[in-house]
Amino acid sequence: MPIRKSDLRKYSHDSCEYVVLHAKWRAQRGKKPSHNFGSLKNPRKVLDFVRRFAYFPVKGEYLAGVDISRYVCSSCGVSGCKLWRPYQTFNIELLCATCASKKEEKDISTLDATGRYESDFGKTDQIGWYVPAVLSEDTTDKAYVYWGYSAVPGPGVDWWRNLPTFPKEKAA
Repeated sequence: MPIRKSDLRKYSHDSCEYVVLHAKWRAQRGKKPSHNFGSLKNPRKVLDFVRRFAYFPVKGEYLAGVDISRYVCSSCGVSGCKLWRPYQTFNIELLCATCASKKEEKDISTLDATGRYESDFGKTDQIGWYVPAVLSEDTTDKAYVYWGYSAVPGPGVDWWRNLPTFPKEKAA
């Protein structure tokens, strides 16, 4: 399947996915890779490096066709917004920003649309011990699977960041 220029626009210019697609797009036009990445300037070395980290959704679009009706705050029952889960635990308790901040006694008054706020140590998306609950593509209608905090691929981050930070009825 040929890669179109519009396919490149789905990813930010500084992402591994963009670099890989850009190289494939140039190759189908008979050209060599030309993109640099961070401190790497040699396009061939860049391509070898980013191929290890690029992640393309298995089903074409992230979580396409997956029923996420159970992606609901365990405390107040809201849905359709960003949720957080406890860090490193199998007992998944999903909480909305409001409930997580109450439980962890954190001030999230500066929480923005990307799910980040000013903490004592700078901007963060963690609310105390709660981290973003990003569903994995292994999620099915029967079992929800979540990415580890530091292992979320770019499309998963984008999916979570594009959710509303607060449910509509709690928006300020």
